[in-house]
Amino acid sequence: MPNSEKIIAWIQAFLTQSFIRLFKRSKPEEKEELSLLDEPTTVYPFRSDRALFGQATPFDTIIWNKTRTEKLSKKAKRLVLHHECSHRDRNPIYKGVFLGMAVSFAAGCLLLLKAVLALLLGASLHNLMQPTAVAFTMMGTFLVLFRIEETIADYHALCELGEEGFIDAYEEIALMSDNSLRNQIMGKLLYTHPEDTVRIYRLRQRFAPS
Repeated sequence: MPNSEKIIAWIQAFLTQSFIRLFKRSKPEEKEELSLLDEPTTVYPFRSDRALFGQATPFDTIIWNKTRTEKLSKKAKRLVLHHECSHRDRNPIYKGVFLGMAVSFAAGCLLLLKAVLALLLGASLHNLMQPTAVAFTMMGTFLVLFRIEETIADYHALCELGEEGFIDAYEEIALMSDNSLRNQIMGKLLYTHPEDTVRIYRLRQRFAPS
């Protein structure tokens, strides 16, 4: 491996392990090669009771929660890995747009919070309508883009696993997920139901050129 590639790999590993420590509050383990797909896939394992199986990071790497994934069947593990590989392998320009919209979402949240505080302090509702509308637009745009991104990742996993394998794996994962009211609301807001993903798949198959 050339020195430049070694340096890039070291930076990716350092940033990914820092990501695990900072955002997952967990100690990263040594990276592993998973042989679940056609080619070995490098993941950065950690252990956590959080309802997270795997995640693609902004550094073109995948983190892997062994506490959760060890309990999954091979089929369900493949679904998680295909899904996260789809995120990881997205076009760099699209990734830049997505991260930019994530920043926009955060700015929208701050703008909305500022508007609420101003209202509580006696500001005119009329004067707050424009910044509130801007805040909801910034937040809503990212949420729509997030849902599209998750649907694309599920679609790619479905293409690899087939309809029956995809649904079976999703049902298994759902049984092990956090089914709190908050997570159910977030799930309906941010994720496409697997059966709807299957409908999209069938529709594309119907109109695909022979």
